[in-house]
Order: sequence, then C-alpha cells, then structure tokens
Amino acid sequence: MRPIRVIHQVLFTCLLATVGCGTTVDGAESNWAADTIDVQKRTIQNQADVACQEERGMIRLAVADTTYTKRFVLRYPEEKASWNGRVLIGAHGGSGGKLYTRDGTETGTSETALDDVIADYALARGYIYASVDRDGIGGTREGLRLTNAFTDQIKERVQALYNQTADYVFLAGLSAGGAVTRYAAENPAGGYDGALIIAGGGGVPPPHLDRQAKLAVLWPDVDPVIHPDRPLTDARVKAYAELIGTPIEARRFWSFVFARQTLDGLRRTLERYGLKDLTDDQLRNFQTKDYEQNGTFMRSVNISRGANFTSIPTIPVIEVAGTYDDVVMAGIFAYKAAFKLFLERDRSGPRDLHRLYQVNGVWHISSDDDAIGTFQYFMKQMGIGEEAQDQLATGGTYRPAVEQALGHLEQWVTAGVVPPPDQTIEPSGLLE
Repeated sequence: MRPIRVIHQVLFTCLLATVGCGTTVDGAESNWAADTIDVQKRTIQNQADVACQEERGMIRLAVADTTYTKRFVLRYPEEKASWNGRVLIGAHGGSGGKLYTRDGTETGTSETALDDVIADYALARGYIYASVDRDGIGGTREGLRLTNAFTDQIKERVQALYNQTADYVFLAGLSAGGAVTRYAAENPAGGYDGALIIAGGGGVPPPHLDRQAKLAVLWPDVDPVIHPDRPLTDARVKAYAELIGTPIEARRFWSFVFARQTLDGLRRTLERYGLKDLTDDQLRNFQTKDYEQNGTFMRSVNISRGANFTSIPTIPVIEVAGTYDDVVMAGIFAYKAAFKLFLERDRSGPRDLHRLYQVNGVWHISSDDDAIGTFQYFMKQMGIGEEAQDQLATGGTYRPAVEQALGHLEQWVTAGVVPPPDQTIEPSGLLE
C-alpha cells in the first residue's frame, strides 16, 4: 500500500445518536454527526503533498427495514480550493471484513481495500474519497443499497464541509464491489455520474450451475498442483481455459478459485437449490434443463435469475481487468457480448456507454497490491501449498491502466470526450 504521510492524529470517541460526532470545515452540522460512532480523525498528506483530513470509524446506515453499523473511511482536502468538485465512492472486493498478510496477521479492513489500486491516486487528483465496509454482504443488491445509503450520507457530509454540493459523483468497484458498481450503472436513478469497474464480478447471470459442473469434471485433470508437467497443449487444459475465459498461459493462477470446483462442491451447491441425493454420474452430466420439472429446484433457480443484471449501462462505464483473471473474465466477456447484441437490436436505445480495457498477463489482483497476502492466506487455509501461493504474486499490475481509466472516465462524464475503444494493453502501456 502506498504510504500516506500523517501530520497529526486526534482520536475521539462519540456517543450514540444522542451526542454523535463530526467536525466540519465551516462548522455546519448534518446527519453525519448523529450517525457516526467512534470516529478517529487525522491530518494526512496526499501524494501531491496537499493536506487532507481523514475520518474513519463506524457509521449507521438505514436500508429499508434494516439499520447496519459498518466501518467507513472518508478523506477530503483540508482546503476547499484543493477539491476538484468530485467524489469517488469505493466499493471493495469480497464480502468485507478483515485483511491479512500471508501468514495470517491482520493488517486492516476492507473499507480501505481500494487504497492501492485507486483511492490514494484519486485523493492526489483532488477527489474526496470514501468507502464503507460491506462486511458479510458482498456484491449483492443489498450491497448496492448499503452503498447508496452511504453515498447519500457522504453527499450530505460534503455539503456540510464545503457548503457546496459535489459536481460529480463516481463509483469505483473492485471484484465483488465491481458487481455492486455494475448494478448501480444500470439504474438510471442511481445517483452516480460514472462508474469504474476493476476486475469486476457479476458479468455472468446466476446461477452458473451448468458451467460449474463442467469445471468440476475437468479440474482433476488440469490441476497444476497435481499435474505440474501437463503441457499447455493438452486438450483438457485448452478446454478449461476456454471455459474460464483466460489464456492457457494463466494456468499457474488457477488453483485459488478452482481447487474448490469439485463434484462435492457441485453437490453442495445443488443441495442449496433443492436437488439432493444425486449420484456422481448425475453430477458429471448435470444440465439445468434436465431438472426443469423439479418445482423446488426451478423456484430457487428463478430467484437467482431474478437478481440478474440487464447488461445495459445507463451511465458511462469503464471496465479494467487482467487477461489472466480466471475469476471474472468469462463473465465480463458475456456481459460485453450481451450489451453489444442489445445495441445491434435496438439502435434507438442507449448509446454505447461501456469500455473494456484488458491488461495483458495480469490476474484478478495486481501483484503489487497488499491484498495478495490475504488471498495467499486463504489458499493456506484451503490446504493449498506454498508453491501455488507464490504464483499469485507473479503477475503484472493493472494499476496504471486503472489510473488512466479514471482520467478517461472524468473526461467522458464532464466534457463528453469519448474514451479510446476497447483494447488490450501491457501493464505499463498507454491506452490509445
């Protein structure tokens, strides 16, 4: 993680709603004061050596009939003149919670998980940056509702800080947070002006049962731990790579996700959908269409399908992902294809508001991101050996591409400058 220089730090604890806490530049108050708890405030220097304030603590957010209390972070320029009028809301990856080093030492929490990839960079460009931990919620529609409630609070906080509303509000999501961002981009009333999706999930409509069955059948023969000498020219390796949407050269990364794609794993998934007591042979040959007469099963399938994306963004969206990303690339390709098909069929509909920039040789998490340690720790917990863990740190970085993408998204939203077409670049390359 890039260091942020701390000038001084003030810790103070706030009582619950009766007292609250919060310090504003101009002394204005908002609901922020009543809904934040145990806030820690400090002055920091961003990468451009501009003094900024950081507030972090807990925040209460009302979502329908549920009130969540979650960790948050907010960073903003100390002087209004240093603010560019824009807010970037970060949606972290995973379900939220703690971050770890490879040996299991806790290093932080997910509300700051985008620091390496975009948060610190945005702060140096004059943005206000804020993120909330969706601990236990992940990349779901409830995660979007929680993010929207947090964004509303941040808008109020900005108004209180500077006596001015934000000119533009952007949402950036990584992995599961990319799924949240994808949902948001498809909602014309979402309140965001542009979206940046980084290695984003949610591209393939759930459930993925037929695909999971194919992966479970192929995995024992392509597992790089069990078959380290199996050539990349092997037909089974090629078939697996095609299923997950990566080049065969990315095989060394496959263990993290697919070591769990087994027949037993498929059996547990199908049991959650109401299909029980399937034989191994039925699992190997599983296809959803063969069980359409099972009412319990199809009700569960249709509930999952009801949470699908529309594949039709209504605001400018730029998506960045690595070509070796076996976690999400197949879904991203499916999403992109669905959107292109929609544009071809309905030329009176929305214009092309989606760009996909792939970074050659990069996995799901950049090799220079602190989050690699967490992934390696999870692999250790799964019983996957150190050699396979080592592979996660051998890819490239998509950070430069993400930073470029934010600049193009700004110009697209604020000035109508259409960004470069879809393309693949090298980790240190420039979008053209």
